[in-house]
Amino acid sequence: LELAGQLLDEAGFTDADGDGIRECNGCLYAEEGAPLALELITNAGNDDNEAIGVLLQDQWGRVGFDIDFQAIDFNILVDTLLSQEYDMVMIFWGFAFPSEPSNSIRSTFGPTNDLPGAGFNTTSYNNPRVTELIDLANDPTQTNGCDQETRRPLYDEAYQILRDEVPWIWFNSSIVMRAAQPGVENWDPRPGIGGFWNEN
Repeated sequence: LELAGQLLDEAGFTDADGDGIRECNGCLYAEEGAPLALELITNAGNDDNEAIGVLLQDQWGRVGFDIDFQAIDFNILVDTLLSQEYDMVMIFWGFAFPSEPSNSIRSTFGPTNDLPGAGFNTTSYNNPRVTELIDLANDPTQTNGCDQETRRPLYDEAYQILRDEVPWIWFNSSIVMRAAQPGVENWDPRPGIGGFWNEN
């Protein structure tokens, strides 16, 4: 808490009036006197996300944030996320591991998908090195025919950059299992969001 307070003080957000909420006092990205108020939204009915939202509201409140936490309809949440008209969104997002990590990382952090209303790069993240690494990882002439062990260090570096630059804050991960009876026909489990695998 003390270090967080120091960082906010340095950024020009202080609690000059002593009401427990910090205000912009010489900050760079808000009007002078504006409270440090943010809206955090998640999908209603997701017990884990709702519990985390209440926890975050409390913890950030101790540092001087005024967090308006709301659990809303999932469709409205996705529309708000894609429109890029939000302060903070908490949502479960699946990556296509381990078969094709590039599809998810490119759609979520690639500059070509920074399309308000349609693209999944909703934070407008753009790091040319991450883009270069993903392009290299998908070039069979650079990766010994897309050999996994050749591609691994490229993805390792890309994810290290994402971890260091924090375009997203990852809270947790889930293991999702899906099963079907062996007699089910025309069902093609595939790697993708949530990780579909055929275990027959």
